[in-house]
Amino acid sequence: MIDDIYKSIKASMYERATSPLFGAFAISWSLWNYKTILVILSSMKVNDKISYIESEIYSEDWSLLLGGAIYPLISAVFFILIYPHPAKWIYKYWNNQQKKLKEIKQRIEDDTPLTLDESRQIRRELLRFESYYDDEITKKNNEIDRLKDIISTLEKQAQASSPEPAPEKSPSPKQQTKPKVDDRINEDQESILADIAKSGGWVTDDQFVSKSKFDTVKTEYYLEDLEAKGYVTRGYVGAKGGISTTLTTKGKKFAIDKGAVS
Repeated sequence: MIDDIYKSIKASMYERATSPLFGAFAISWSLWNYKTILVILSSMKVNDKISYIESEIYSEDWSLLLGGAIYPLISAVFFILIYPHPAKWIYKYWNNQQKKLKEIKQRIEDDTPLTLDESRQIRRELLRFESYYDDEITKKNNEIDRLKDIISTLEKQAQASSPEPAPEKSPSPKQQTKPKVDDRINEDQESILADIAKSGGWVTDDQFVSKSKFDTVKTEYYLEDLEAKGYVTRGYVGAKGGISTTLTTKGKKFAIDKGAVS
């Protein structure tokens, strides 16, 4: 029973302590009555503290009412109701300015060309990733061949240990040949291939998309479609981050046939 009462009182005190009005009122009361707090915390005797507070700080009845309740309450209400409006405006203004600064910084970085060392670093990273991908593909192909050999050996062992001949398999229907992928491209994509070829055969997507005569969505779609049709390859660039697009042998041949490069 006592524990329940204690928990109830504790919960009630916690709720009041976390109330915005209670917190604002406590701060306001402390500011309006800082002299009283200093006297209470001083080394004076208790009777001297009470006499000083009654005679010096709250010498009039109305001063106790105003300083102890009305002024702190008005200040707390002002802080809760009025203060958020200018604070919200200032916060919004500050964030807008920060956003503009970030946009200016990003625009400057986008317009700044890469140095020769950065270009060489990007090429080295691209070659390293291509080599890594080739090694991974070779490892996977070797693993597939090894597993095929194991499966073939197990099938032969199972057939040799089986007392009954395996039933003849019904002839499988003739497999349909897959339709040939349409690798034709339109004039806009031909223009994109020509621009990539004139840039040395590879570009970074961020700079290429920003300078393209087509809008961003159309340019990205054309790059993805060219990749699907085998004209370009796209991969991650580690030095600056982002994606690079490189002409494949098929893409280079197409650019040469169309006269995009001499």
